[in-house]
Amino acid sequence: MYEFAWESPVRDLRAAHALELGFVFDRLRDPEAQRLAGADAPQALADEMHAAWISFITTGDPGWPVFGPGRLTRLFDTRTSTVAQRRTEALDLLTPRA
Repeated sequence: MYEFAWESPVRDLRAAHALELGFVFDRLRDPEAQRLAGADAPQALADEMHAAWISFITTGDPGWPVFGPGRLTRLFDTRTSTVAQRRTEALDLLTPRA
């Protein structure tokens, strides 16, 4: 599991849905990505995210622990880390109960 938390300087987008796509596919120079992320989005973050996705595609391991009872989540931001899942209560409300 991952969360993309880097906040775009464009308008008031912050960490908007789909903003991470330019980072995941290492396409920050594309006009579409720049409309969301701006011209100075951090290439190092794109390098890190792109490498994680390539690793996951080729080996099945993105480079952080599998999501399990500990609810560890990769947090991609200015500084990337693996943290306990944030907003757990809200996400639990979305999980169907048996």
